[in-house]
Amino acid sequence: MKNFLFRLFLFSIPVIIFLIGCEIFVRTMPSVYKNKRDQLIASADSIEILIMGSSHAMDGVDPNQFSLYAFNLAFGSQSIYFDRKLIEKYRPVLPRLKYVLLNIDYNSLSYDHEEKRDFFYKYHFDLTYKNRKFFKENLLQSFFVYNHGNIIPLMFSQRNNRVGLVKGWFNNAGTNNEMVMSEERSKLRANSFNYTVNTWKGGDSVIIELEELIRFLLSENITPILITYPNFSSIRYFLDESVINRNRNVAESLSQKYQIPYLDYFDDDSFTVSDFFNSDHLNAAGAAKLSKMINTVIMNMENDKN
Repeated sequence: MKNFLFRLFLFSIPVIIFLIGCEIFVRTMPSVYKNKRDQLIASADSIEILIMGSSHAMDGVDPNQFSLYAFNLAFGSQSIYFDRKLIEKYRPVLPRLKYVLLNIDYNSLSYDHEEKRDFFYKYHFDLTYKNRKFFKENLLQSFFVYNHGNIIPLMFSQRNNRVGLVKGWFNNAGTNNEMVMSEERSKLRANSFNYTVNTWKGGDSVIIELEELIRFLLSENITPILITYPNFSSIRYFLDESVINRNRNVAESLSQKYQIPYLDYFDDDSFTVSDFFNSDHLNAAGAAKLSKMINTVIMNMENDKN
């Protein structure tokens, strides 16, 4: 029995070392959340435009194309709930902030968080989704936060950590016409958005959250700009027209009520296949095009003030 236990112990040593190594790696690896946080703090005194929202804004708005100093604080699946939390947290250190871009996309009003990402807001920004606790995640990130199958690829790739961020933005260069135009891929992407919308049980709570955020920004003399990002025709076909119209009605109503811009690029066909890297995300060329269009709107607003 002793020999068996000793052999079991010897056998487990490499496994234990591997698990400890994984834990050390995930706690120290470059993170887009940490990198954006650090860059935001470092440039806080300069920021005049803050880009918030989900991956459509994260990939689709290039802060380098703006005449005023812009910073991209959007993240994948970031909800309006966390837009508000981040803005309220960092507003005191952003003395020059004038404009905040807020996205209203197909499913923006139908979710308030994505459970698997909640931990990163707590770990890197000390922001919690409601009263959620993270006891087990704090204890063992490599097991409860990350999929073990993804850890080894992460060790040899920086792609997902976006270490090349500039002003919070990562350049997604290149095109993939097959991914953009594929009916099968577009339908799969649309299905995921439709699932979010169709399973949402929160009623108008996100709209209320958005309106409270708008009021907060206006009280700080900051102009919110509502934006719906471009989607290629291949995915628009599979999205529910009633949801699209409802979102537009909400955005237009808020725009009129608070006298703020609403920029709707959802079905803007000036964005061609060469501007996308999948059917609903812009690549670097598309981001530059869109950002210049938004910049024109903002600079017209600046000129009207003078």
